[in-house]
Amino acid sequence: MTKQHSRRAFIAGGTTTATAIAATALSASVAKASGNDELKIADLADVKPGKPISFNYPDNALAYLVDMGRPVPGGLGSNNSLVAYSGLCQHRGCPIDYSDEKSLFVCPCHRSVFDPANSGTVVEGPSQRGLPHVKIEIRQGIVYATGIENGPVYGRACSNS
Repeated sequence: MTKQHSRRAFIAGGTTTATAIAATALSASVAKASGNDELKIADLADVKPGKPISFNYPDNALAYLVDMGRPVPGGLGSNNSLVAYSGLCQHRGCPIDYSDEKSLFVCPCHRSVFDPANSGTVVEGPSQRGLPHVKIEIRQGIVYATGIENGPVYGRACSNS
């Protein structure tokens, strides 16, 4: 690989990551609920199996709410299938994507893969930690984020872990 090609690949990769971060910030549609650590994520009626909803929690950090479509450990809702996780890879903090066909979270930077149906554990890649779990509650048909479990979100101290 030539030096010129390496530079181009680096710039293209950085542009893709910057675009993903900006798109995430713009697409997050959440409303602050009462309390410092509580955030309205979505109306339960808007949550569809296999279609994650992105939001920012505990601060401006990317997070996902996803209905796995079947009962999973720690799942909530009538089917015990609703879970939420940090959307930042625990390896280097890159924003992760959801693979519809595999029902897994994948980091585009270094290819760590996380399983939301199995407590956000690492399936493969360089990450040594699973995804932090975003605690959720369902009240009157609305899903709220209420805290973080399983350690800090990449690069952030969380007071409620």
